[in-house]
Amino acid sequence: MKNLKTLLFAAILFAMAAVANAHSVGINSDGSSPNSSAMLDVSSTTKGLLAPRMTATQKTAIASPATGLLVYQTDGTAGYYYNSGTPASPVWICIGAGTIPVANGGTGTTNGSITGTTALTFAAGGTDQNVTLTPSGTGYTLLNGKVNIGDNQVQPQPPPYTLSVASYNSGQFTARISNFANSTSANGLLIRAGSNSATNFGAVMIGFQNIDGAEIGSISQNAAFTVSYNTSSDRRLKNNIVNTHFGINDLMKIQVRDYIYKADAGKTLTTGFIAQELYDIFPNAVSKPAKAEDMWSVDYGKVTPLLVKAIQEQQAIIQKQQTAIEAQQKQINELKRMVEMIMKK
Repeated sequence: MKNLKTLLFAAILFAMAAVANAHSVGINSDGSSPNSSAMLDVSSTTKGLLAPRMTATQKTAIASPATGLLVYQTDGTAGYYYNSGTPASPVWICIGAGTIPVANGGTGTTNGSITGTTALTFAAGGTDQNVTLTPSGTGYTLLNGKVNIGDNQVQPQPPPYTLSVASYNSGQFTARISNFANSTSANGLLIRAGSNSATNFGAVMIGFQNIDGAEIGSISQNAAFTVSYNTSSDRRLKNNIVNTHFGINDLMKIQVRDYIYKADAGKTLTTGFIAQELYDIFPNAVSKPAKAEDMWSVDYGKVTPLLVKAIQEQQAIIQKQQTAIEAQQKQINELKRMVEMIMKK
């Protein structure tokens, strides 16, 4: 009997050695070699792997649990839990019962609930990987409260806006709104604000500030159904105020052109200015790009002061001519009176 036990023990050792490869151990019923990337390779088509089962109290009572330690909790929110923290500061994350691990101690469920005691971090692996939130249904609220995207250098913190988007890269736009429907109804951005009162209006629909927060312009409501396009023009903002040297002579030099934009498939005839031509006469209304490959542009509203000055000069000429005409008419009337007196004699 003793020899039989010794023989069986030797057979077991031989079997274990047969499935061991490069310090990997395999447990299976077909004698296949373990995967070289695993220290322990358990294979079966009829049985599973059973982890230690315990209550929540028993789980939290584990002394210095190793990072990655896995157990199955039988009460409360039942499921597999692993320690995502350290042995000294364990953080148990449930990966069963429909829960999703979220960094910084948070947990989420497949029904859309995400909770945590500290700020939650969503970190996707790899390069240029995104975290995507995809709600479904109608009438839902995806985010409730204030949303801050990239605005980590603005004071006060958090930003006092419902939505704050910021970037710190020169030469790039901070945000883009696109509608690629390519149709007459492919609308871009809707601003809904202000008042429908007949007397109570003046809300700023879009405000413009420089980087220091100083107001430089706005689009504001100026009546129940109209808006004003405003550029800062307060006297208190200006120095060296003098009458402009531009006038009607400059206005008469401006070429007014008819043209069709090359990219316009409909070949719509447009009347306006050529930016480079206008720049030579009235550069105030032209935006000259810093890069030669970028396009020049014209602010047609900035031509208004030149038009006003030209009209003023023209009106002065008309008034002077009117005064001369009235003086001539007075002389003519006097001559007629003298002729009539002579004729009566």
